[in-house]
Amino acid sequence: MAEVSADPRFAKPRALCYVVGGQKCGTTWLNRYFLAHPEIHLSTGRELSYWSRRSGEASQKEAARLRKRLKRDPFYMRLTRPKRYRLLHLFQRMHEAEASDHTRYADLMFHGYRGEAVVADVSPAYASLGRSDFREIARLNDQVRFIFVMRDPVDRLHSAFRHYLRKRSGYEHVTEADVVAHLKRELAGEIELALPSSRYDLTIGELEAAVAKDQILYLFYETLFSAEKLTEICDFLGVGAVPGRTEEHVNEGWSTGKAIDAEFEALAMAKLLPVYDEIANRWGGDLPAGWRRPGRQTPEPLRGIA
Repeated sequence: MAEVSADPRFAKPRALCYVVGGQKCGTTWLNRYFLAHPEIHLSTGRELSYWSRRSGEASQKEAARLRKRLKRDPFYMRLTRPKRYRLLHLFQRMHEAEASDHTRYADLMFHGYRGEAVVADVSPAYASLGRSDFREIARLNDQVRFIFVMRDPVDRLHSAFRHYLRKRSGYEHVTEADVVAHLKRELAGEIELALPSSRYDLTIGELEAAVAKDQILYLFYETLFSAEKLTEICDFLGVGAVPGRTEEHVNEGWSTGKAIDAEFEALAMAKLLPVYDEIANRWGGDLPAGWRRPGRQTPEPLRGIA
């Protein structure tokens, strides 16, 4: 195994915070809260996703795309948007870096850093990382903290599918029939699966095999948007609590105005039963009221909101 770069910048803040998912579970809202917090530093307003695709094919494709863009209009960008140009250049270099060298990653993590107590990386793609990646992240700083947000698995999957289909169609109308058809294609192996992002049990297993449980904070999307939870998050990170826009849900998406299709719910539930079982065994009565409870009374089908 190659020697890992120990960039001294990772040791500067009191703690590093990694929000490792899940996708469509309120992480964009949490990202915005961190951006506004005076004791927390985020280098950019977007996901870095460094650890989930470092030196892989996806990273190389992204580097090539950025090189092409920077080559096409560098002078224009330097003159009109110099900060944006600088960030794109840093992203390009990060994607080109060797897997064992985290220096280019540190360039982005600490871009604009001014001594804040916590430096954070909010990247839902990290939910798919393995224990070796989590261990490597934990070695960057003596105080690394992980936050994992979960949402009812069927609701999360439905929201992720609809979000993808809306983006692909240019945000035109998406029906429940479209969402069901997309799920069937995934189950048939015709397209890349989004189902693993709802396998919270696998993420929890890999994370807890890598770091101590007191380094992990588990949250639920259904109860995330409250002053109480923001205080819990800030206490976990060792920073002062500041007010957040708890009434705002970012990327809510467009509602179909109908309940989640019964066929979608049945197909998805059949695949996600192990997740419900594991989370129920761990949290039991502490599960939010909106979660489905297979084998017990299930709440009324939720409206199709993201």
